[in-house]
Amino acid sequence: MNEKSNFPDFIIVGAAKSGTTALHKYLDKHPDVFLPVEKELYFWQVRKNPNQAIIRHFEGRRNIPQTLVDYLVHYDDAKPGQKKGEATPSYLYYYDCTIQSLRELHPNFDQIKIIIILRDPVDRILSEFRFVKKLGLDPDDLSLEESLEAEVGRKRENLLLPDLFYTDVSRYAEQVAAYKKNFSAVEVILYDELKEDSQSLCERLCNFIGVDPRKLPSVGNEVHNHSKTRKEARGIAKPIARFVGPLWKAIPACKLKARIREMAFVERPIEIGKVRPDVMKQLYERFLPEIDELERVTGLDLSEWKTRYKSAIRDLS
Repeated sequence: MNEKSNFPDFIIVGAAKSGTTALHKYLDKHPDVFLPVEKELYFWQVRKNPNQAIIRHFEGRRNIPQTLVDYLVHYDDAKPGQKKGEATPSYLYYYDCTIQSLRELHPNFDQIKIIIILRDPVDRILSEFRFVKKLGLDPDDLSLEESLEAEVGRKRENLLLPDLFYTDVSRYAEQVAAYKKNFSAVEVILYDELKEDSQSLCERLCNFIGVDPRKLPSVGNEVHNHSKTRKEARGIAKPIARFVGPLWKAIPACKLKARIREMAFVERPIEIGKVRPDVMKQLYERFLPEIDELERVTGLDLSEWKTRYKSAIRDLS
């Protein structure tokens, strides 16, 4: 395939914990859409980014493409005529690095279609915190309150994954504005829409990226990448799981593998502890002006978010 044709036609740039995994899986069902097996490639953000935490995070387990050649390989299996895409939620937060790299390297920069899905900022922060706990991403294992207090210093050092920059990642207005300024085709949608009617939303996105929505199979309303529970190995399975972990991932999905997983692992709720009322109130107060600005930038009606926040502030006062 010609190298020039291997570039993505559309990119789902974020936000994190807002449904990007579901969008990736749903759109991948369309016969005229090609998405790489690896959902998050990170290429466009790491090239110009002083924060290389994602490279360190995956070291020894997965190769993050750091050259254009390595990146374009992910599209080698695309069929002629398919619309090629990518979904990397941290592209929204690292908008400056991502946009600069796209402008320098993408031969059709002005034609890229950008999809942004946003979630109620406070809900996103709580979901992100559960996700961090689930995967053990915080080297200091801080509580949410401690994480929020430490965020300014952590951001200044800029050595950790953006998953730990809870409030900064949730300030969408500036991020969205940058994409709208640099791209002519930007579709901003809400996580609430995905939950309410994923089929209609995905059909709308098919129109946006230029494929026939009538060819999209039923996408259902599956839960993807949720962070409310985590799998823990039972008894003797714990040391075995640590030893065979990498080999286990290489085994194709089958009924026997599913049965072994069922016997060896148990789902346990992720305990994040009760967040102090004053901390929750501060979060709602902090993000009310941000939502006003986001409404101005996107033209979306976010009155439900604002009503929810104002009600919560009254209840917590």
